[in-house]
Amino acid sequence: MAKVAIVTDSSVCLPADILRAQQITTVPLTFLFDGELHYDGRLTSREFYGLLRTSRKFPTTASPAPAAFLEAFRQASTTAESALCITLPSAFSGTYSSANNAAEMARQEMPHFPVRVVDSHCLAMCHGFAVLSAARAAQAGASRDEAEAVVREVASRAHLLGVLDTLRYLAKSGRVPRVIHWATSLLRIKPILIAEGEEVQAVERVRA
Repeated sequence: MAKVAIVTDSSVCLPADILRAQQITTVPLTFLFDGELHYDGRLTSREFYGLLRTSRKFPTTASPAPAAFLEAFRQASTTAESALCITLPSAFSGTYSSANNAAEMARQEMPHFPVRVVDSHCLAMCHGFAVLSAARAAQAGASRDEAEAVVREVASRAHLLGVLDTLRYLAKSGRVPRVIHWATSLLRIKPILIAEGEEVQAVERVRA
């Protein structure tokens, strides 16, 4: 039996074959497009962006319910002595809080099976690298504390650079003022963003 099982949310950005090979359990977030519920991971990228373009209303997202995390912890208890649950940043989602609620439920239901929830403090593939590194450490025999230390070390060195083709969807979400979206669209400017920890900033603006 392994010392620690790795559990995370579906924002981890890791392919299904890697998740299986590294024995990483994921709990899906959900999307609501025009009243229809979709689970993250069940849509291809092409399908997701197709829905994003054609949806009459801007989609909403929801964190996994505590019950979903609890079920993942139950499954983990059959293969490991403990669980380390690594979530996307609490500053961006209620997923961390949901996982903590589930961990408290697990402590009452399975007092012999300790569960620890860790905020990765990083997004997208940076989050993925932290989770993947922890899973590899776990498979190599690391303890829960050692796997958590790996998460923090990798997350502290991870930086994400991205280019947005449009600010349209960020403007719809309310994360940037609509006037900025209008101005960048008019001038055909594409912002280059960097995510370091929980901070996302524009580092350059490039004319298309």
